[in-house]
Amino acid sequence: MKRIVVLLVFLCLLASGSSQAQEACGIENCHGIDISCGPNVPEACTQMYALGDFCRDYARCERLAGKCRLVENPTFDSCVACVRKCMDAHANDPVESFNCEATCRDQIEAILDTQKTGQEKTGSRSDAGGSADTTAGFQNAAEGDLGSPCL
Repeated sequence: MKRIVVLLVFLCLLASGSSQAQEACGIENCHGIDISCGPNVPEACTQMYALGDFCRDYARCERLAGKCRLVENPTFDSCVACVRKCMDAHANDPVESFNCEATCRDQIEAILDTQKTGQEKTGSRSDAGGSADTTAGFQNAAEGDLGSPCL
């Protein structure tokens, strides 16, 4: 009888541990640059657009050391920094905030295009948006060094 009880306890512990490992991990909120990672991943989001939503293309959540966390990505960080500067610079003018954010997007896309072209010429491959090479230009974009009128 003791063996059965011990076996049942063991199986219960094993089952509860495997359900934790299987728990969802993803971006919990639908819009904006403040990303929340966790198990409550929405099935659908509204069509609304918030400043910096395009930065979310460079964000992802992953289970690290047993916790659901935002994966560090310099491309995402630089994108967010650029958008935050727009928000700060044009806090009282939503139209200008969106115009400025569009400049961030254009700068980031130009850098990605340049890198893609360079990779095709050299035949090298890298993780889009995650390498140190990729982020050098994004840091300039976030600092407003690419000639943006709004940064």
